[in-house]
Order: sequence, then C-alpha cells, then structure tokens
Amino acid sequence: MGTKFTNILQTTKHDISTLHGKVVAVDGMNMLFQILNNPYQQKQRAHLPYGYYLDRTQRVITHLYGWLQKINHFYKAKFLPVVVFDGKPDTFKRMDHKDHARAFRGVEQNYRAAMAKGDTENARRFALGKTYMFSNCVRESKQILQAAGIPVIKAPTEAEAQCAYLQQIGKADYVVSTDYDVALFGATKIIRKLTFSGRKQVKGKWISTKPALELIDMDENIARLRLSREQLIDASILLGNDFFRGIANMGPKRVLDSLYQYRSIAGMRRKHPSIFQQLPVGKYHRIRKLFLEPEVITPTANQLRPRPFNRKGLEHLLTQDHTLNSEKIEKKLDKLEKAHGKWSKLFGALPSTLSYASTGFDVHLQRRLDRGKKSSSSPGSASTSDDGLSLTFQSADTIKESKKGKSGKSGKSKRKKYVQGRIATEFGVLKIKGKGKKSPG
Repeated sequence: MGTKFTNILQTTKHDISTLHGKVVAVDGMNMLFQILNNPYQQKQRAHLPYGYYLDRTQRVITHLYGWLQKINHFYKAKFLPVVVFDGKPDTFKRMDHKDHARAFRGVEQNYRAAMAKGDTENARRFALGKTYMFSNCVRESKQILQAAGIPVIKAPTEAEAQCAYLQQIGKADYVVSTDYDVALFGATKIIRKLTFSGRKQVKGKWISTKPALELIDMDENIARLRLSREQLIDASILLGNDFFRGIANMGPKRVLDSLYQYRSIAGMRRKHPSIFQQLPVGKYHRIRKLFLEPEVITPTANQLRPRPFNRKGLEHLLTQDHTLNSEKIEKKLDKLEKAHGKWSKLFGALPSTLSYASTGFDVHLQRRLDRGKKSSSSPGSASTSDDGLSLTFQSADTIKESKKGKSGKSGKSKRKKYVQGRIATEFGVLKIKGKGKKSPG
C-alpha cells in the first residue's frame, strides 16, 4: 500500500538522458506489480478469460514479456539498474504472516502433479491461485533479470529500505519506486515515474508518450515543507502506511497543520490523547524505528556489476520451460544480446571467466571454494556462499611433480591441488579457477 504522500511531495519532470551512466536502485516488487497491472495492457487483455496471458503449461507469462521489454529499455537508456526484491516481511507489517515459501512449494507440487496427469483445469486453478502466481512471477523475474546480466539483490526485509540504503552509501544515484516509503527510509533522489516509449490515458484517450521521468528531490521537499524526516514518518503514521492504518478523519492538510503546531505525534498525544487509543506508545516507537533503523545488507562490488548475457538460460526459461515460440524468442534475444554488449561496456561487466584475483573476493572466496570442495560428496555438487551466490564445484585436477635429488633418486612428490568452481546465479554461470594449498604426497 505505502504512504499516501501524493498531495504532499512535489515532483519535477526530467529527460531520461539524466540517467545516462548512472546506477539506479529499482524496487523489483514494485516494478513487477506495475508490469502485471499496467492499465493499457489490462485493457488489451480484457478479452482474455483469466485477465493474463497464459502459456501451454497454464502459467502466467505476462511478466516475462514485460521484463523483456523493460530490460531492452534499460540497455538503451544506458543506466545500470540494480533490482532489489523483498526478503522476509517484518512481523509488524499489516498482512497475513503465514509461511508463503512453504505454501508456494506445496501448491507447486500440486500444480506439477496435475500437469503430469494432463489435468489442465486443475493445473490452471493452481497456477492462477494467489499463493502460486505472484510467488512464481517473483522467482522467474529474478531468473530472467540475472540471465540478462542485470544485478539482482534480495533484501533482508523491505526492498524500499535496501534501495534507500544503496543510495545513502553511494552505491546508487537514484531510487525507482512508486512507493513513497522509500522517502521515509532515507532516499533523497526518487524517480516516481520512469516512462519509456509507451502509452498513457489522457481524458479517456490513449496517447503515445516520450521517454521521461518524474523526480522527487527530498532535500528540496523537506526544505519547502519545513519538516524533518522524523516528522514525515509521523505524517505517514497519521495518514496510514504498511504498519498502521492511520488516524480517522485526518487528511494531508490537517496532518501538516497538526505537525506545524505540535511538532510530533508525542505533542499531539499530550493534547488529544483520546484519538490515539489505537496507537500505543510502544507501537509508535517501533514503527519509527523500522523506518529509521531498517535491516539492510552491504553488497559487494561484484554484486553491483553487470553479468554476462546468458542466452542459453533465457532460451531454457522462455522456450523450454514456458514453451514460447522459439523463432520469435530467438529474434528477440538476438536484439537483446547485441544491446547488452554495448550496455555492459559502459559499466565494466564481469568477464565470463574469472581468476581469484579479479573477483574482488580474494582469499575469502578461495577459502569458501576450498571448504565447499571438502564438503561436497560428489563432483558437481553445489552450495550457497555468504554472498548469496551458488557455488558449483568440479573435481579437482591433481598434478604430480617429481623432483630428483642430487643422488639421482626421486625425491618426495608434491601435489598441487587446483580447485575449479563456478559462481552462478540461477542461470548465469561464471567460471572461477584458483590454486589451492600444496600438500605432501
């Protein structure tokens, strides 16, 4: 839902060339929701019996076409998007707290069982259910973005908080989200609307639009409103946000007037305690802390760099898993791969083959690879590193080196262990080779 700040914060329009060469933190869940609920696309899909495009497997594919279009726009606009997805929701959030991951796995098993039996009706019912559809769209969104070389980060909790943090530590220049909560988490340059060439409805008619963006400069807004970030958080509590439904009969104007007069909710509570009966003091301070001290992670430098374009991964997802038209997909991927080549040069994309020295992880990655090699019971087994990357280990090559002593006899042979591994996203694979420790023969 987010905070209702439409009539409080002002925006300015800019050309999309403002983003050239910039790093932009993107609220992935927010953008996925826009793709699935695009008003123009919804009108185009009005004739469909289920409101979304489905493939032969009875699953939604609207998000796949939407992301392919977005990725192409990212490449052409010449900026680096770092797409952030939500982690585990805070238990204080106003939503159901069931185990969505476990529920998703259960429904997925039912869906696959129905497809195996050829029961398309039940398969469609499972695939379009609330538990399965959006969770699957999120999973496949991460896959298609990573395979296209776009950096993807999973936040510990709120994606908005992680996006704002990336900007605060200088890892991102802008934050893209239609959710005003990013302002409360501390973002200062917020792109409210990022419009590539498309269509929008004006006075009942659909017209073509040029690439543009609407920017919220929080420094300017705070100076104009004469309010601090803490006071804006109080305003969001009064109006209603993801953690509190708000105070009845309080609109934007009344909220601002009250804050100008009493400076905070604490001051208002002393004067009008009766209207805050549903907002205990402990709950109020907890909500403020969630915005002022959110749970975030500091990504490594390589997690924020473009990845190689994994065409095979995209082909597998689109043509094999979803059985889309291979001829059309091949043409689409030809254009994307060409655009990726030009785009990735601007930001120093990771090469397809890396050495330990060039990974940026140095000794720490070496140790993880060595530990993973020891723990793997068979060649090709995989584990997950602390950086959220999948490490796949292959059998080590043992090279014997014999040294002859002065007497002509062979001395003790030494073995050099070479550990060969891969850093892999769900589809993109980056090979890594490194030399381990020597061990006596």
